[in-house]
Amino acid sequence: MINIQNKSCFYSSFIPNDVIILRDEEFNHCIKTLRHKVNDIVLVTNGRGTLAECKIITITKNEAILNIINKEDQTKNNIKINVYVGIPKRNEAISFIVEKLTELQVDEINFIITKNCERLKINLERLTKIAISSLKQSKNTFLPNINGPIRFHETIKKISDENTYILCNYEGDKLNNIVSKLTHNVLNVFIGPEGGFSAEEISIMKNYNFLELKLSATILRTETACIVATALLKAFL
Repeated sequence: MINIQNKSCFYSSFIPNDVIILRDEEFNHCIKTLRHKVNDIVLVTNGRGTLAECKIITITKNEAILNIINKEDQTKNNIKINVYVGIPKRNEAISFIVEKLTELQVDEINFIITKNCERLKINLERLTKIAISSLKQSKNTFLPNINGPIRFHETIKKISDENTYILCNYEGDKLNNIVSKLTHNVLNVFIGPEGGFSAEEISIMKNYNFLELKLSATILRTETACIVATALLKAFL
């Protein structure tokens, strides 16, 4: 097993069997920001479960050439967690959600447009960069799929009997009361934006037999609720 302690981690969408070449942002991060030198040992992940331990063998003006010493393919938990969250108003909150849910190894982050959303657009390219940065910092090897914006009613149309659906609701049950009902390998967790879901949206989810999960004795911010819900489910599964 590769020792990840005290090693910088970088991202490459393609990891072959012998040599990895870092260019552009990853080159700048490795060589110009962190000032790595020839013979330094670093890590590289492709965001799809592969982690490579590498030695820097050559540094040019625009490239760092890494020799792969060891490589392993990691496996995910059998339980898949997809978060569906009403788009927050603030850019900082959206970034925070992506950063922290990447650290927590969720499978999907889906930004949905609900009745109370004040913001209707997101920048997927920017959010992917934030997810990659979080991936490297946490040495997580799985990059989440980030989707959106998706309208709430379009999401509801795709409900499947093969998945479990959870509505995070202040009036819901504590997790230990619903654990026995988490019978599927895919958990879709719904979290409202500022102002929460509308009464109509909550009624629709209840009609589809969403489980209702109480996260806290207090009302949480959208970004806090995302972290708490994911961490609770990860701890129990």
